[in-house]
Amino acid sequence: CSPAGQEDCQPFVIQGGGYHRDGDELIAAEAGRDPVLSEADNGLSNGQLYSVALALTGGDADSGTTQFFVNLDTDNESLDDQDFTVFGSVIEGREVVDAIARVETELSTLVNNEVSLPTTDVVIRRIRRVAGE
Repeated sequence: CSPAGQEDCQPFVIQGGGYHRDGDELIAAEAGRDPVLSEADNGLSNGQLYSVALALTGGDADSGTTQFFVNLDTDNESLDDQDFTVFGSVIEGREVVDAIARVETELSTLVNNEVSLPTTDVVIRRIRRVAGE
């Protein structure tokens, strides 16, 4: 959200996996593996509420590493045309995703002129993969 429109802003995604805190400093997470090749044409859509997709670096479709986002809006289908690969969906704990989306934010030190940095750290302690769903 822009600073001027923060009061009425509804996040369209929550994003994580890219940084960790060291004292007052945000440190970029190091990729432990090579970037993932795009699979944006796998038939899954960012327009599906609570779908999980791989974030990209500089718009490069084959640059996904540690960052991901959860879609909070069914109008996010436009992200499909930008090569964001959907690789999963939140099937349990959606109330946790909604609670994360409500965390107070402040002016980001990472994204220019955007109010998107949580005022308190959000830590995901466990994610479980369920095959076949």
